[in-house]
Amino acid sequence: MDTIFVYMDTFFVYMDTIFVCMDTIFVCMDTFFVYMDNIFVYMDTILVYLDNISVYMGAIFVFMDPIFV
Repeated sequence: MDTIFVYMDTFFVYMDTIFVCMDTIFVCMDTFFVYMDNIFVYMDTILVYLDNISVYMGAIFVFMDPIFV
């Protein structure tokens, strides 16, 4: 009987370590998704900045046109 209890104990320890590993994997995946969201936010802000730059360039060319005429 003792060996059966020892086997059960080791089995439960293995199960615990497996659950801990799965928890860390889920935490890593959550942080990865958070990083991906931040990357998409940064890309959106970069695209907004580029749009603003193109608008400013267009305005500069509109102001420059009468000078070259």
